[in-house]
Amino acid sequence: MAISATVANDLLDVFEIDVAEDRQTMLVYLSIGASGLLIALVALSPPPFLVVSILWAFSLAAAITPVVVLGVWSSRVNRYGAVPASVLGAVIVIVFSPHVLSNITFGAGGITSALGMDAAFVAVPLSVIVLVTGSLLGERFAGIDPREHQSLLNEIHGYPDDGVERFTSAWPLVVLALLSVPLLLWGLAPWPT
Repeated sequence: MAISATVANDLLDVFEIDVAEDRQTMLVYLSIGASGLLIALVALSPPPFLVVSILWAFSLAAAITPVVVLGVWSSRVNRYGAVPASVLGAVIVIVFSPHVLSNITFGAGGITSALGMDAAFVAVPLSVIVLVTGSLLGERFAGIDPREHQSLLNEIHGYPDDGVERFTSAWPLVVLALLSVPLLLWGLAPWPT
C-alpha cells in the first residue's frame, strides 16, 4: 500500500503529470497488484539477509514493546523505568545479535540464534522487570506523582477527566514483573538441542 501511494501520488506529483482521479485510482490498483506479485516472487526464495534482518527487527521492536504497552495501561510508568528498559532491551538485542557477537548466544543456539531471536527471549522479560522496578523506584525516590499522567490515560481510553483514578494500581505491574522472572531464566538457560 505504501508503494501504491508513492506511485499514485508522489511520482505523479514529482513529474507533474496531470491524471484524472479515476485513472489515478486505476494506477493505485495496478501498483498494488504489481508490488504484491513482486513480494510473492521474493518470498518464494527470500535472501538470507532479508529473513535475518526482518526477524532481528521484530526482536528489537519486541524489546521496547513493554514500555509502549504498559505506558498506555498504567499511570505508574514513568521515565525512570521507561528509558532504562528501552535502552537495555535494545542494547541486548543489538549486542547479542548474530551480526555483532555471533559466538555469544542465549538459550537455544542453532537457528533461533542465527536469526537473531534468542536475544529477544532475554530482552523482553528483562525490559519488563527494569520498567516496573525503575518506575516504582522513581515514584518513591524522585517524587514522581502517578496522577500526572492520569488525564492523558483517561483521554487515550475515552474516559472523561472526571477525577476518577484509573490505571493507577501497582499490583498488575508487580505481578507482571514477577511473571517475567521465570521467562527471563528460561531465556537465559541453555535449551536442549
